[in-house]
Amino acid sequence: MGIHAQSQAPVEVVVPGADGEAVFSYKRNTPDPDIKKIPAAITSQRQKDPVEFIRLLSQYIIEKSDSEYDMVKKAHDWVALNIRYDTQSYFSGKYSSQNSNSVISRGTAVCAGYSDVFKMICDNLEIECDIVSGFARGYSSGLFKNENPYNTNHAWNIVTIEGNKYLIDSTWDAGYINGRAFQAKYITDNLFADPQVFIHKHFPYNNGYQLLASTLSAEEFTNIPFLRPLFFQAVETWSGLGKITQVTQGEETYIEFTVKPGYELSYAWKNDKGGQIGNSVHPAKSDVYRIPLKNLKPGKYILQVYARKSGENIGWGCAELGFIVNAAGNV
Repeated sequence: MGIHAQSQAPVEVVVPGADGEAVFSYKRNTPDPDIKKIPAAITSQRQKDPVEFIRLLSQYIIEKSDSEYDMVKKAHDWVALNIRYDTQSYFSGKYSSQNSNSVISRGTAVCAGYSDVFKMICDNLEIECDIVSGFARGYSSGLFKNENPYNTNHAWNIVTIEGNKYLIDSTWDAGYINGRAFQAKYITDNLFADPQVFIHKHFPYNNGYQLLASTLSAEEFTNIPFLRPLFFQAVETWSGLGKITQVTQGEETYIEFTVKPGYELSYAWKNDKGGQIGNSVHPAKSDVYRIPLKNLKPGKYILQVYARKSGENIGWGCAELGFIVNAAGNV
C-alpha cells in the first residue's frame, strides 16, 4: 500500500476532463469535512441495516455535493476512512465474506470488499462504476521477485463521469500494512489517478482498463520500475529507468533526477533482500543531481529513493530501482 508525506498546506489536485481542462479539484490527502460529520441518524443504521445505511449515506452525499466528481470524492473518503484492511485474513489466507453488506457491518475487508462497497455507493449515487481485477505491486512484491501479471491479486474501481473514465483504489488510500498490522493512513494518491502513474503499480487483467492510449503488455509491465505517485509529484525528469538495470563495476554510470521546486530527495542503498547497506541516508539537495554507481561491488542492489516537501522532517519512499553489478569482463 502507498504511503506519502502530507505537507502542512495541502496541495490542490486538479482533475482533468477529456480535453485536459480542469473539471474538479480537491486538497491532496485531505478528507471531505462532510464525511467526517455524518449525522447519527444515518450512522446508527450501519450495523442494523447496511443496505438502508448506504441508501441514507448516498442521499446525504448527494445533498452535500456540487457535482458527480464531488460525490465520488466523498464516496472514496467514506470507504477509505471507515474500512480497515483485514490483515488477519490476508496473512492467514482464510477470508471473511467480502460481500458489501458484510464488510459495511463488520468494518474490515481486503481489496475485494473495498471495491465492492465503493461500487455499492456509486450505484446508489447512480454513477457508473466498474470493479477491476488484476495484479498489483503491493506488500508482498519485490524487485528481485518474479512477477506474473496474470496472477490476479487485487481489485480496484473505474468510474465514468460525463463520459470520462477515472481510476480509483480506495484500498490503498486507506492505509498500509506495517509488519503484520494495518496502519490507517488516509491519502488520495489513487483517487482520479493518472493512468500513466497508476500503471507502475496496477496491471488489470483486461488491458482496456489501463486507460492508456497505448496499452502495455504483461512483459512490458514487468520491466517498468517501482515508482509511487509521490515520485511523480516530486521529480520533473529522470534518466531512463527500468525495474532492473545491469551495470559493470567501475564504469562511470549514474542515475540522474531533476527535482520539482518545493521538494527534496534522499536515497539509501539496500541489498536484494531489502536490508539497508550502511547506516546513512544520503541527501541530494541540488535541483539536478546524480547518484553514482561506479563504486558498487558486484552483486544485487536496491536503490530506495525518498521524497519530502521542503520544510518537512520526514521523507517517504517514492521509488525502488534494482541494479545488478557485474564484475568487469563478466557481462
